[in-house]
Amino acid sequence: KEESIGKTFYELFDYIDEDSKNAIYQYIQKPVGQFRRVLEVKTSGNKLKWVENRFQISYDANGNPTGTVGSFIDVTQLKETQLQLEAAKEEAELANEAKSKFLNVMSHEIRTPLNGIIGLSNILILEDHLDSQTENLNALKYSSEHLLHLVNDVLDYNKILAGKIELEKKDFNLDYILGALRKNFQPLAIEKGIRFKVKKDEDIPMALIGDRTRLFQILNNLVSNAIKFTATGKVELSLELIHQHRNKCTLLFEVIDTGSGIPKESQAKIFEDFVQADSSITRKFGGTGLGLSICKRLLHIMDSDLQLESSAGKGSNFFFEIKYEISEDYNREDNIESVDLNSSFSGLENLNILIADDYSMNVMVLKRFLQKWGCTFDVAKNGQEALNLHQKNDYHLVLMDLQMPVMDGFEATKKIRNLGQAKSNIPIVALTATTQSEIKEKALKAGVDAFLSKPFNPIHLFNTIKSLLDTVPVESGVN
Repeated sequence: KEESIGKTFYELFDYIDEDSKNAIYQYIQKPVGQFRRVLEVKTSGNKLKWVENRFQISYDANGNPTGTVGSFIDVTQLKETQLQLEAAKEEAELANEAKSKFLNVMSHEIRTPLNGIIGLSNILILEDHLDSQTENLNALKYSSEHLLHLVNDVLDYNKILAGKIELEKKDFNLDYILGALRKNFQPLAIEKGIRFKVKKDEDIPMALIGDRTRLFQILNNLVSNAIKFTATGKVELSLELIHQHRNKCTLLFEVIDTGSGIPKESQAKIFEDFVQADSSITRKFGGTGLGLSICKRLLHIMDSDLQLESSAGKGSNFFFEIKYEISEDYNREDNIESVDLNSSFSGLENLNILIADDYSMNVMVLKRFLQKWGCTFDVAKNGQEALNLHQKNDYHLVLMDLQMPVMDGFEATKKIRNLGQAKSNIPIVALTATTQSEIKEKALKAGVDAFLSKPFNPIHLFNTIKSLLDTVPVESGVN
């Protein structure tokens, strides 16, 4: 107070930072309403303070300015707290960004060899093998897919926390999801000596509109848990039509088991991140403790909620409701699950395909499948080699890895799209072990026609290639 009383307004400018001075000058030139701003000031003792300055210009009866009326309020403590919070927030955001980068790098490094393991297990199952080897091959395939499931859980958890989960709104057939669940879990149930039953209300419409992948993920998690914790009796997946009006319906999903059950005092915490009902569960059954948390978070995004009815020793019932639109234009032939892995693939014979991938195991898996489908192929170890081969030879399609040395798949795709008309229109399928949505957007922006994550499902790869080439005559651009 002693340094300010008796001084003119402009004399106080000696204490105020330049930005605030400019703001005050601009207000004085066009004084509309009240000026209000938090100023950074330094006292005569060079001590930094923050003050909230409010003022407005006063006028006489003739409208002439006579001075200013206002106040300075010391808000130093409040401002310092705000700055500390902003610094902590920035630090947390940097930590989250570092965590996300780490998870994405690690996921790529893990998914890349997993692609080879899962791909080769699929090939070995399809090829001639001894009956005595079937059990070992199925165990290999199940174990590698289980590891992939754990990796995906961690990545999905990270995406949900970052708010990067986007739900699809596409036509899908509920029967295909139920069929896949039966195929996945029936052998496990038989092995444990329990029954696995799927019960579906006959009045449920066949085709719906929504996110098929996320629904499958939720049901897969719940059924997997139910079978894991059920030693005798049965596990039942039940679907019931609760309400239908015009083109909308509400479905009730229930996963009921006769397993060990969950005590009342543990029911709330099992939905928490990385938590299981009892520490002995981790030792006995394994798992990350993320499955139920992810299911609950995904259902919240879908305007639903995962609920539980259970008691110790009497089994459990996990249930939720989801509202869906009913599809009128569903085409069974367009559904990617309509091709069975064990069926004979046809329609790609005599295609010449360019593989661009620097990881030899991925190349070997791709080559084995393409050979089975009657395709010929060349291999490039980086984007520059792929570009050179494409300019010299004629191909029907390119399978392009995105992360390669010398020139990555993004740059190679851009350069191909900038070639002459005959060479620029070739279909390009991006294959990558990275699951970031930004990577997919970047790849599509670069000019790829389709995007598949590794480890890829051979059914998805086959259908993707076929659908792209069905729109382009096989002879086009190829001698």
